Amino acid sequence: MFFSRITNNIVRSNLLYIIRRNRKYLVHDYRYNRVQRNLNFDDRGNPKPNVWNYYSRREITTLFIQPLVVILVYVFTLWNIFKYTCNVKDLEDFVKKVRWIKD
Repeated sequence: MFFSRITNNIVRSNLLYIIRRNRKYLVHDYRYNRVQRNLNFDDRGNPKPNVWNYYSRREITTLFIQPLVVILVYVFTLWNIFKYTCNVKDLEDFVKKVRWIKD
């Protein structure tokens, strides 16, 4: 029983290492093939840069869309807290109150 635990752990760790290693190489090969396949050239023969050659949809979403959503949720939350604390109904009401305070 003790021996089987040791061998199972060794086999499991070796399998995980092989799977992770192969996944890393597959990702590299996929990106390399993708870049080679989708190259566009200009009049001089130089390759045109294209974001889709280097990043997947998931990576672009992670880089741009997710931070935008976080910022929008943050602004929306702060605006609602401000509306509640200052008793403002909407943006027009806020402008009226600011003008009233200014005068």
